[in-house]
Amino acid sequence: MTYAIVIVALVIAFGWWRYTSVGRGMRQRDERILRELDEIGNALAEGEPVSEDEIEELAERPELRIFLRRALFHLDKFELFPKRFISRVAEGEAALA
Repeated sequence: MTYAIVIVALVIAFGWWRYTSVGRGMRQRDERILRELDEIGNALAEGEPVSEDEIEELAERPELRIFLRRALFHLDKFELFPKRFISRVAEGEAALA
């Protein structure tokens, strides 16, 4: 009987750990990505000029593209987003990255 309780407790603990680990992983990934976009985001928010090459370089990385697009839209600077990445293929590539 004691072994059964221990096994059930371990299964529940593993299930809880697994359930929360996905959220932790997503938050860690998002924080890492946002740190990479901070410099440009802060510059745009303060009205400083940002070159199209800097935006293009970030947009080329699919894992950053969605966050960059949202940040530019939020800052009313969406016209800076490279036109070649506004397509279904580019959006799908970014979503899968």
